Amino acid sequence: MPAPRPQAIRRRDDAAIEIVWSDGATAAYTPRLLREACPCATCREQRSVPATANPLQVLGPAELS
Repeated sequence: MPAPRPQAIRRRDDAAIEIVWSDGATAAYTPRLLREACPCATCREQRSVPATANPLQVLGPAELS
């Protein structure tokens, strides 16, 4: 069986990102969780920098929770 693929993605009112997967599962992720799991070079670089007042500089204050 192939790995589930996103079928729908939407931003919820609580700033979470909701993904409906091809296997029927639905999950909500915080922007912080997605950033911490992101394999791109920009996100890896941000994770290697010591913590600052705003460790997720690309996201707005409302998206940090």
